[in-house]
Amino acid sequence: MTPTAQLEPPGPPEIPPVRPRGLVPATSIGVTKHLAAARAMVALSAPVGVGVAYGVGWLVFHSYNIAHERELLAAAVLSGIAGVIAVLPMVALMARGAIALVHLTMIAMIVRMLVTLCGLILLFGPGWKLDHGVLVLCTAGCYFTLMMAESAATIWASRH
Repeated sequence: MTPTAQLEPPGPPEIPPVRPRGLVPATSIGVTKHLAAARAMVALSAPVGVGVAYGVGWLVFHSYNIAHERELLAAAVLSGIAGVIAVLPMVALMARGAIALVHLTMIAMIVRMLVTLCGLILLFGPGWKLDHGVLVLCTAGCYFTLMMAESAATIWASRH
């Protein structure tokens, strides 16, 4: 043995690459079926969430004899339109994986807020003859119900 031969220190151990959960290839039939179900669930979360909020609001208004059905209907329509517009990019780009789904959810929140605020500004116009305070409360009720429904659908879509 020669004294000039040096031993190299061992490097870090080889770790096999781990594929993130959301980046499974869409070639298997199970993944394709799951993607279709997730898209449908996220797309339907807006109308279902707003429908539930409108139904509960109608029940409360009629139980307490509050005559503000026009404001409740306007808030439900506004929230439904905002929810559908917000989830369109999410449904279209859902196959890109879990990280993209998180980014799309944040974008959907921003779009939903902007559409809701712009719609409220339009509904505050004198031509609609709506009570502004009741309209804001009804819109908040529909908005938060819609947020819960869409968040639950998105969480389900990202985990399964």
